[in-house]
Amino acid sequence: MVATLETLPPRHSRPSKFLLSVVVPCFNEEDVISLTYQRLIEVLGNRDFRLEIVFVDDGSTDRTPEIMANFSKDDTRVKAVLLSRNFGHQAALLLDWTMPTAMPWPSSMRTCRIPPRSSSR
Repeated sequence: MVATLETLPPRHSRPSKFLLSVVVPCFNEEDVISLTYQRLIEVLGNRDFRLEIVFVDDGSTDRTPEIMANFSKDDTRVKAVLLSRNFGHQAALLLDWTMPTAMPWPSSMRTCRIPPRSSSR
């Protein structure tokens, strides 16, 4: 017999809309941050779960903080965190344990790659 959501007891089933938090460490990313945001929304934005994207600026000296702030103003799924200086990408990932509202998992379990678009369109 194959277990399905209908055959599992309620305590074993997944909530109807779980929350996925994606933490994106940023340092001087003004040239690519918009593409990153667009790609995340394209791949994850219309799935059967709630999405939270947390951009963490690690002391950028370009327009990255301004662009992040605009994302968070225009899209309620986006949070922008500005660190006071460059602490390294590890600090951004540690924020994942304290700031987003989704259940924390070890970083190695959260790491995923969004495949690039095919250039043969």
